[in-house]
Amino acid sequence: MGYYDNPPIIDFSKGYDYSQGILNASNAFVQGMNARADRKRQEEQQQELTIKRLQERKYEVDLAYNDKLSDWSGKQKNTNTEVDNQIYGIVQEAITTAADNRIRLLNETNPAKRQEYLQSIRDADALMTNTGQFAKVLAGQVATWRLNTPAIKVGEIGGNVVNGKDAKEILDNTAVLEVLGGMDKDYTDTKIDVQRNGDSIVLNVSGKRKDGTAFSMPINSKVFNTADQDANNGFLLSVESDDTFIKQAKEVVFDEKGKDIIPGLLSQTHYTFDLNSKGNSDAKGSGDVYQIKDGRMLQEDAIKKEIKKKAEVTATGLIAAAGSKPATLRTYINYTLKKGPEFYDKNFATIKDPTAQTEALTQMLTDHAWGKMTRELESSTVDGKKVYWAPDPNISIKGKESNAGKDKEEQEPTYLTEYYDNLINGYKPQPGEQVNGAKAAYRTRTGLVSTLNDLSGKVDRFITREDLEKQYGNAPYKSGNFDTGLTISEAIAKGKLKGNVKDFVKKIYGDSYIYSKEGEGSYKAVKNYNFNSATDRIKLALNYTANTGERKALQSKLKDARLADWFTNNPQKAGESEEAYINRARKNN
Repeated sequence: MGYYDNPPIIDFSKGYDYSQGILNASNAFVQGMNARADRKRQEEQQQELTIKRLQERKYEVDLAYNDKLSDWSGKQKNTNTEVDNQIYGIVQEAITTAADNRIRLLNETNPAKRQEYLQSIRDADALMTNTGQFAKVLAGQVATWRLNTPAIKVGEIGGNVVNGKDAKEILDNTAVLEVLGGMDKDYTDTKIDVQRNGDSIVLNVSGKRKDGTAFSMPINSKVFNTADQDANNGFLLSVESDDTFIKQAKEVVFDEKGKDIIPGLLSQTHYTFDLNSKGNSDAKGSGDVYQIKDGRMLQEDAIKKEIKKKAEVTATGLIAAAGSKPATLRTYINYTLKKGPEFYDKNFATIKDPTAQTEALTQMLTDHAWGKMTRELESSTVDGKKVYWAPDPNISIKGKESNAGKDKEEQEPTYLTEYYDNLINGYKPQPGEQVNGAKAAYRTRTGLVSTLNDLSGKVDRFITREDLEKQYGNAPYKSGNFDTGLTISEAIAKGKLKGNVKDFVKKIYGDSYIYSKEGEGSYKAVKNYNFNSATDRIKLALNYTANTGERKALQSKLKDARLADWFTNNPQKAGESEEAYINRARKNN
């Protein structure tokens, strides 16, 4: 014990040795002071150690959260600079608070405070996950609308449509996509605001349209993510293809080659029938009269009965899938089947009986397939009813010599002529439409693929690179023989598969803008053709889709294609008259 803790008692009555007593007291005092100094040093060392450990722990936590923020930022998809900056600031603030609270937990014993700190940490982690997914989905939809929509018509197969339960919501959602995508020339007073809401954010896009009507769309990231995952209810929906159904329907109507209708579905009687005038008419409206000779009519009822069998199976599957994704069925009916933007809500959704819904959709699919199959066929009105004639009819001017007695190979297959003219013309922008070269080339390729498929009689004989990449990216990703439940695109996004879809397609199938189907799941790059050249487009069609007789009959189309290419590559000179320009074209062709 130290001097101050237990001082010595000096008894002066017994002749105490003063010097020894003083010495002993001094020693006790020194010992006490040394002990106190040791304890103080130990306390200071312990305090320094604790502070050092806290500093090290804080450094580790800060480093971990900085790594999280860096990783999160690196994986963010660029939605809109204003949105990205606001979200980044919110996330940074959340994880800074979470890091500090993780340190406070080391010394906090109050249960309420500990729960508060733990909740802030959980919210920060959830916020990062939530906002990352939100940014990815929203950025993808904004980019699709901004970049792809001008090249693919809105509401057309292979394109997109803005989602919404009614006309107002569709307009508001369109405004959100366009403002976020920088396409805001038709809007004024636009504002983008992001606020934190617990473990999610609320993005609000507001402004006015040119007509003065205002819009304000608050979007909760958690609700948006759930809606997009569970019910396909994001802002943008894809207009799905009807290729699979049309292919199945054609298989019960056309022969194996896909060009001629099965004889049992045609009239047994052969007809000679006058058609509406196609020749030059004089001022009184008279002109040449064309005839179908030896023609056979399609048996509409019999054909629709066969189509209906396939349609019922497809309708059942679509309605079953609509249980979890109603927006997909709405888009399919309104746009793929071309019923119109409000048809589903006004006419189909009002049918409550599941059996009646299936019957209604079956009829729509049947009529849709019938319309696609007959759109290129000659038609006439007989006894007040529209009838269609079998493909490749023998048509000639009434009263003039027919081609019926000539070698069939010498006749140009008239039902193919329109296809080849489409190939020569390629994509032509509408008056006033602003389309750059890349978009025009893309539309020409998609039109080329569609026409080649029509010529071949198979809806999936050819495919564009963009559609093949989409098809490949949506295919299941398997690890060994195990189905991971992910698509290939999702596996790439999650880092389970290294690379990108474009390179995979190029490596597996070759490098081209167009591919031909060689077997189920097997494609071959179509090479050595310039798809922007009318001449090469015709050569491609002749080489891939025409038989010997057709090639001989359609050789004249090559001359037309070469002339079209010449006009494209040799624009009219300044000051050159139309007549001189045409003469120059003739001289060079």
